[in-house]
Amino acid sequence: MKKTLFLLLGLTITMGLFANSGIVEGVVTETVDGRKEPVPFANVYIVGTTTGGTTDFDGNYHINAPIGTHQIVVSYTGYESDTLQVQITEGTTI
Repeated sequence: MKKTLFLLLGLTITMGLFANSGIVEGVVTETVDGRKEPVPFANVYIVGTTTGGTTDFDGNYHINAPIGTHQIVVSYTGYESDTLQVQITEGTTI
């Protein structure tokens, strides 16, 4: 009984932590000879937090972000950084 209670309590707390967030996802590209090419392994992060990651081989990224207005920075060695402002609402994907 105690194990079940602790399991349910743990799941409830964990779900509560993730309920106050949204998702930011996209593709980082550059234009080469008039075509958009993915930028693999670029850094993508939220300013003022430790939340971020890198793009995959196809330039895709996926970040869990807290609710609110945030600046997302995309950077890559040899390129000028780019900043986007996004509004995150609970349970949405931007």
